[in-house]
Amino acid sequence: MLHYAAKDIYEHVIIAPYYDMATGNLSVWVTSDLWDSAQGTATFEWYDWSGKQLNVNTSSSFDFEVGAINSTRVLQTNTTEILDGDDLTNAVMHMCVEAQGTLPNTNETRTFRHDNWFHPTALKNAALVDPGLQLTYSNSTRNFSVTATSGVAAWVWLDYPAGAVLNFDSNAFWLAPSQTREVGYTVKSDSTNGAWVDGVTVQSLYNQTLSE
Repeated sequence: MLHYAAKDIYEHVIIAPYYDMATGNLSVWVTSDLWDSAQGTATFEWYDWSGKQLNVNTSSSFDFEVGAINSTRVLQTNTTEILDGDDLTNAVMHMCVEAQGTLPNTNETRTFRHDNWFHPTALKNAALVDPGLQLTYSNSTRNFSVTATSGVAAWVWLDYPAGAVLNFDSNAFWLAPSQTREVGYTVKSDSTNGAWVDGVTVQSLYNQTLSE
């Protein structure tokens, strides 16, 4: 999982939370390694683990400009105040950033997107629920699709059976309620004549809470 997590945090524009558990202070920052400034919008959605949206008194979006090789704060709040009366083990925030900018040495403007999640308690104490993951494979696109049907899915992981060696385009990701993620792959070797696709499995952190 480390390789996929490292790949994610080295995207050109990312959004990340910084939390002081002792005081409840929470700040969210957008960081860019582009050589020119970028403009965009950060959005915030609060859920319980079953996928129900929480009525939390924070901004739902924030328009920003981040300087070249720089960071800018897009949210400042305190969980003690905004989650007063809510169960901290059953609260999670989805953060998303979309920004327009240019890669170094190009004149082409493109959109950069990044997702991240914040949970005010450690995941080992979180009130995780079965996110109802559904996995499908398309013979036309030759991609897998994963959908969370009944809750927030933390650290979704696809695995493949023996007989093939491959890497997925993305893995170790989160899914919002009813969100679908399409995942491609690159095959390095295959002694199953393509039959490995029928043995691919998916799970999330919730599966680690189940007894054998």
